[in-house]
Amino acid sequence: MKEPVRVLIINHVADLGGAELMLIKFLEGLDRKRIQPTLLCLEEGPLCDWCRQHQIPLLWIENNQEFIHIKRSTRLVKLFKALPQFYKTIRYIKKVALKEDFDLVLTNSVKAHILGSLGARRLPVIWRLHDIIDTSTFSYYGVKAMAAVAKRADHISCVSNAVRQALIKSKVPEDKVSVLYNGIEDITYTQRDSFRREWGIMDHEVAVALIARLSPEKGHKIFIQAAYHLLKTFPHIKFLIVGGDVFAKEKTYIKRLKSLVKKLGISDNIIFTGHLNDIPKVLRGIDIFVNVPNKPDSLPTAIIEAMLAGKPIIASKIGGIPEMIEHGKNGLLIKPNDTLSLVKAIEKIIHDNTFAKEIGDKARDKALKDFNIDNYIDNMTALLEAFKEGQIHETRG
Repeated sequence: MKEPVRVLIINHVADLGGAELMLIKFLEGLDRKRIQPTLLCLEEGPLCDWCRQHQIPLLWIENNQEFIHIKRSTRLVKLFKALPQFYKTIRYIKKVALKEDFDLVLTNSVKAHILGSLGARRLPVIWRLHDIIDTSTFSYYGVKAMAAVAKRADHISCVSNAVRQALIKSKVPEDKVSVLYNGIEDITYTQRDSFRREWGIMDHEVAVALIARLSPEKGHKIFIQAAYHLLKTFPHIKFLIVGGDVFAKEKTYIKRLKSLVKKLGISDNIIFTGHLNDIPKVLRGIDIFVNVPNKPDSLPTAIIEAMLAGKPIIASKIGGIPEMIEHGKNGLLIKPNDTLSLVKAIEKIIHDNTFAKEIGDKARDKALKDFNIDNYIDNMTALLEAFKEGQIHETRG
């Protein structure tokens, strides 16, 4: 019997964003006889709590707040202030990687990619890359820095082809960059009426939902503007904004959105639910799902969930979304920040129930085929085992 692969997984934050939730799905489903994970975080939080509850060994480093809260737009002076913590963390990772006898390192967040690539130099380092590294979300120098660090990684597993192509454009060698789609389990859906009763949505009303964390790049503003135009003709629509401020970075954003709703005079038809844990329950209760980011999104998990729910989907033609949704076949794609196109897309689905069901059914079929949780876990496991067994060789720049 083969020895299990001992993997040090590095994730710099302990809050539960999209990348962290996908990591949990992997950890939850993997075979511990094949993969033995240990998680390293730079702070305490829900991800650490989950690991303790599931008997996953945990390492964490205190007093890293200056480094953790560096943003992609952070000024140079703050970067210098965080340097002592940065070097301290690299030294710690180097020490732990050698002392604990790990076989390889798997990094799962942008700062973790940097720390792992620089700190664990004597072990194979594999990135699980969830971000599209280009100037839409990084500075010019940030893109250059990430590309340079990427060349130090041994392999980069990207969540979509959009993520892979951005790296290749930055001159990262193609042979070290692969694509493995995220996967989630098929969802058991509750009764439709349960969610609608809870939020006061009548049977004859059309429920249109945007499900995303509260952040300006997620397109809430054009969703509200589209609602304003549609309600002139369709007063029986309820528009739901589902999501919270996951990383506590957008404290004033929700206030601006609510102010816009009040200014437009549509408060009776807009529902802010805040963060909800039971997304399958939400999806069962709605009629149309909207996901309209204005910046590239690598592979939105919310879209996969809506696909599995068989909902008609309207989404931005940006990032990895066109790999999920084919316009007119299993959903509708619009240009980012295009309120009028969003209005027309919602109108089309409301007017044509047959079309709405057809694209919803095809979306579900694609999700079951391409975004399958078992395929995701099996392929990630195989990648980690291949590195340990030398079937994939280190390719550092």
